Amino acid sequence: MKCWSKVTEPIIGHVVWAPKLDVNVSPYDYTRDFCVIHLDQEKFKDGFLGNTLSLGAYTDHPLRLPDL
Repeated sequence: MKCWSKVTEPIIGHVVWAPKLDVNVSPYDYTRDFCVIHLDQEKFKDGFLGNTLSLGAYTDHPLRLPDL
């Protein structure tokens, strides 16, 4: 991440959709608490790898989501 000196600089995007928070969601009684965020590309252009999923001890490198 970049070093930010202004208060507004760490804003990296905005929420575009979020369903109502819910508990005991079927079929496994999970809590639903998530959102979709639109990220500002200008905040990530230097060295940003994109969406990755780290499998920890199961792999030596991150697995890119488009490869799934």
